[in-house]
Amino acid sequence: MERRMCGFVIGIISTLLWPSVPSLTIILIILLLAGYLIKKQPLISSMLSGVCYCAIAINVQFNDLPKLLVKNSSITGTIISLPQQRKHHNRFFFKLSSIEINRKTSQSRAIVLIYWPGIHDLSQGQQLKLQINARPIHGLSNQGGFNYQKWLISTGAAASAKVVAGEILKDSNTLRSRVSKQLDTMVGHLSHARFIKALSIADKRAFTDDDWLLLSSTGTSHLFAISGLHLSLVFGFTLMILYPIFTALSMTFKFIPNSYNGKIAICGALLVACGYSALAGFSLPTVRALVMLTIVVLASLLSQRLSVWQIVIFSLFFVLLFDPMSVLSQSFWLSFCAVISLLILGFMLKRTRDVGHRRYLNRSIQLLVLQCWLFVTLLGLQLVFFGGLSLVAPVANLIAVPLVSLLVLPIILIGLSLMWLPSVSVRVFELVELLIRGTLWWLKLLTDGSQGWIYTNHLHWWLLVVSLIMMVVLGLLLPNNRFVLVFLPLAICSMLLLLGDKKVAWTVHFLDVGQGNSAVIIKDRHALIIDTGKSARTDIATMVVLPFLRSMRINQVDYVMLTHQDNDHSGGWGSLTTEYPATSIISNRANKPSFARVLDCHQLTTGGIEWQQLRLTFFIVPDGLLRSENDNSCLIKISDDQHSVLFTGDISKRAEKYYINNNADFRSDVIQVPHHGSNSSSSAGFVNLVNPELAIISASRFNQWHFPAQRVVAQYLDQGSLILTTSASGQISVNFYRDGGSAIKPYRNKIAPFWYNQTF
Repeated sequence: MERRMCGFVIGIISTLLWPSVPSLTIILIILLLAGYLIKKQPLISSMLSGVCYCAIAINVQFNDLPKLLVKNSSITGTIISLPQQRKHHNRFFFKLSSIEINRKTSQSRAIVLIYWPGIHDLSQGQQLKLQINARPIHGLSNQGGFNYQKWLISTGAAASAKVVAGEILKDSNTLRSRVSKQLDTMVGHLSHARFIKALSIADKRAFTDDDWLLLSSTGTSHLFAISGLHLSLVFGFTLMILYPIFTALSMTFKFIPNSYNGKIAICGALLVACGYSALAGFSLPTVRALVMLTIVVLASLLSQRLSVWQIVIFSLFFVLLFDPMSVLSQSFWLSFCAVISLLILGFMLKRTRDVGHRRYLNRSIQLLVLQCWLFVTLLGLQLVFFGGLSLVAPVANLIAVPLVSLLVLPIILIGLSLMWLPSVSVRVFELVELLIRGTLWWLKLLTDGSQGWIYTNHLHWWLLVVSLIMMVVLGLLLPNNRFVLVFLPLAICSMLLLLGDKKVAWTVHFLDVGQGNSAVIIKDRHALIIDTGKSARTDIATMVVLPFLRSMRINQVDYVMLTHQDNDHSGGWGSLTTEYPATSIISNRANKPSFARVLDCHQLTTGGIEWQQLRLTFFIVPDGLLRSENDNSCLIKISDDQHSVLFTGDISKRAEKYYINNNADFRSDVIQVPHHGSNSSSSAGFVNLVNPELAIISASRFNQWHFPAQRVVAQYLDQGSLILTTSASGQISVNFYRDGGSAIKPYRNKIAPFWYNQTF
C-alpha cells in the first residue's frame, strides 16, 4: 500500500516539470497503460495514475475559463476569503455556483479572484451576484521575483475579474468572519492587534512592510501563521485538558467505561483542532496538519501502530489527493521537508535517560541542535524560494518559538474561548499584547545594526556540502545501502553549477515589468540598468529589479540610466540607489532626479562611456527642438566588436525623423522597440535605419492602449526581424558569446518552460 501511495505522490510531484498539461486523449492513453501495469509494475502504474489525476484536476480547474471570459458575464457564488479593502477596490476570492451568459445559466465550481472597485462592506460567507469582465490569470515572469501566476494556480483560481455591477444575495457570515469582526471591536485599540488576529484567525491583512521585513529577516514568519505546529499544539493542549476531565467524570458517574476515556478525549481534541482550522479558513498548512492528526487519531482508535514514516507517506498521499495543486505551493515543501528533516535528525540522535539538572542541560542542547539542523537542511529551499538566508534565524527561533508556541498561543486560545465574556477576554488579549511586544523586541534586537537577511544565490555550494555530508552520514549509518547513491546526482549537479557557463561575454535582460521598461546589462558581475519601471503602491524596482539582481549575484551596479522622466521608466530609481548607493544616474534631464551623481545625457553624446570593455553611445535631440518628454528620451547604444543593442525610450516618429535626417549610427542586432510598440513610433525609415535581427517590445498583457500596434508588428516583420514581447514571453535574456554567437532565452519558453508559467 505504501509503495503505491509513494508512486501516486511521485506522479503528482512530476507536475512541477511538465512543459504542458496532457490533453484528455493523452490522459486516457496513460490511464489505459496504468491499468495494464497495475499488477506487473504497481509502482509505475500508481505513478501514471498520479499523473492522470493531477492532469484531470488542472483541466477541471480551468474548465469554465472560456465562459468566464465572455464580456459582461454574470456569476453567482460565495466569498471564501476575508475581503481586503484597499484604497481603490475590495479584493477577495470567490467560489462560483453558476455562470449566466446571454440568459443561459450553467453550474460552476470555479474560483475567481475578484476586484470590486470602490469601498464595500463585505465579509466572508456572503453570497453575491456579480457582473464581471474576467481575464486569465497572469503575473510578471522574471528570475528571482515572486511567481504570482504560479501562486494563483496553487490557490485553485481559474481567472481574475473586475466587477462591473454587483449585489448581495444573502448576507450570511462564516464563523471566521464573525470572530474577525468581534476581534476588531475587542483588540482594535491594541498596537499589536494585527499579530493577535494573525494567530487567532490567520488574518494578516494589516501586516505592514516593516512587519514582513522583520519576520523574514529573522526567519520567524511561520510563527505568526496558523501552521501545522500551531494546530498540533492546539490538539495537544486540548487533549491535556479533556483527558483528566473525562477520567474524573468516568470515576464519578460511571457512565463512561475507563477504556474509552482516552479515545473520547482524542476525538474531542481533533474536533477542537478542526474548529481552529476553520478559524484559519482551512488554509493549506492547517489542512496538512489536520490530515496528519486525523491519520494518527484513526490509527489510535483502530489500535493500529503506524511508524512515523508511514504517517508522512499517508499524509502526503491524502493531502495531494485532496488538493493536487498544493504541490505548487512553497509552504507545502517547507512543511513536509521540515518534518522529514526532523525524522532524519531523530534517527541520528542518541536517546538518553538522564535525570536531574543534566536532563535539562541535554534538552537545551538538543533544542539548539534542532534549530541548527533545521537551518542547514532547509537552507536549500530558502535559497530556491527566497534567494537568501537569515543568519539570525536559529537564535531568533530559539527564544521566539517557545515564547509564541507555549505562552502566546495558549493564552490566545483562552481569550477566544472567553469571547462571550468581553471584559475578561479583553484583559486576556492585553496580556498577549505584552508578550508579543517582548517577542518583537527580541527580534528587533537581533537585527538592529546588522543585516539579518542575506541575499545570495549560492545554491550550488549548499547542494555540494549537504550532498557530501548526507553521503558520509548515511554511508556510516547504513553501510552497503544503495540509498547513499541518491545524493550522488546532487553532488554532480552542484559541481556543474560551480563550473558555470564561461563562454558568455555579456548579457542583456529585458525584464517583464508590465506596462513600463526596465533592462539589466550584466558583464563580469557588474550591472548597468536602463529604466526602472513604474512606482505605485510598491514600485517595480522593489518587486522585480532588485530580486533579479540578487538572483544574479550582482553586488555592484555602476549606472542607472533613465531614458526620460515618465513614471513607467523612472519610478524605481530611489529603491535602486538606496540598495546600491555608489551607483551613478544617467538622465535625459540635468539634475533630474535630484541625486548627487546625475550625469546629463546631453554631455555624453560626444564621447560616450567605456564600461567593462563595452562602448556606450548616447543620442538625444537638441534642447528645445522637440517639446515632448517622450521625444526627449535619451537613447543608448551598447556594443562590442561584434554585437550591439539599441534602447530607444519612448521616442515618436518626430524624433525618429530627426535621427534619420542626421544619419545616426543606429544599426543594431537588437532593439528595444520605441514607446512599447505604439502606433506613434517605429516609422518605416527608422526600422530600416536600425535593421534589427531581434525586436523586443515591453508592454503589459492587458494594457488599455492595446500595445503593440499591429502596424508596428508588421513593420518589423517586413524588415525580417524576430519580434518578442515581455507580455507573452516574460523576461527576455539575450546572451552574447565570446566566439561571436548569441542566444535568446525567454523566461516562459527557455528559462522556466513549465506549464504553470505559460500564458492561459
